[in-house]
Amino acid sequence: MLRRLTLAAVLIAAVATAAFAAVKQPDKLVVCSIADVSGRINPCGCDVPQGGLARHASFADSVRMDYDQVLVVDAGGYFPDSATVETGVFMVETMKAMGYDAVGTGHRDLRFGLDVLRDNVRRTGLPAISTNLYVRALDKPALTPWIVKEIGTVKVGILSVISDRVDLGPSRSTLVAKDPFETAKNAIAAMKAKGATVIVLLSQLGKIDTEELVVSVPGIDVAVVGHHPTVNPVGRMLGKTILSYGGEQGHYMAGTIVTLDASRHMATAESNTYKLTKDYKDNDAIAAKVKAFNLAQKAAGTASSENAH
Repeated sequence: MLRRLTLAAVLIAAVATAAFAAVKQPDKLVVCSIADVSGRINPCGCDVPQGGLARHASFADSVRMDYDQVLVVDAGGYFPDSATVETGVFMVETMKAMGYDAVGTGHRDLRFGLDVLRDNVRRTGLPAISTNLYVRALDKPALTPWIVKEIGTVKVGILSVISDRVDLGPSRSTLVAKDPFETAKNAIAAMKAKGATVIVLLSQLGKIDTEELVVSVPGIDVAVVGHHPTVNPVGRMLGKTILSYGGEQGHYMAGTIVTLDASRHMATAESNTYKLTKDYKDNDAIAAKVKAFNLAQKAAGTASSENAH
């Protein structure tokens, strides 16, 4: 019996070694993140044009050239502030095409009501999540509450929290944002029970409340700060959590490099924010989708400040 167990252990170790050998930089997990894009599908009209969905995709493409274990996330707030619903629908469709692994939910995303958001998420298969947004009458999550996803050799748990003090839009009477601290704590325990060894928080709490949450609720490795976030070129280590601050309107993306130990937990981490200038060549497929949408909106006479920006 002992000999059979020993042989089984050797075989398992051999399989694990082979799996690691097939992964480029298996001790690294890179989290590409963005927040509060606000429907800005094109580069801004700044002196140095920045952002745009085609550059978001290009940034992730550039990271994947050096790393195999890459997680691409949006912390929420991707629906437009003032454009028509078509821009929001286009954002959902295009983010799905860009291969986002998880997308959080902010108050902007509820601007046209829960049904519009949920119907388009279901139609496209976009992995949109919200841990603490509930349908009041049913006391059930309005969206998938969290995700555990296998990225190469590591299982990553991703949750999203929205402030319980924001306006929830046209569906405000049917929705409730539960206490983000308590729901985050419960979600982390559930994700770890599913095997997650790295936990990523997509926060729509703003800077101060996000920082308070990661100090108060143990177990969060990476936090993406959304809801009117500032831009910090370098992330902040707060306790055992690395926080990234990538600003608004999609002008920047953050790259957080997590170094993994042998048990696939975070050992160390660093985060940097990158300005999406023309140094990031447009992803051709996404650029074509954006161009076609712009032309269709112009033809229909519904171009908005967001998609014309």
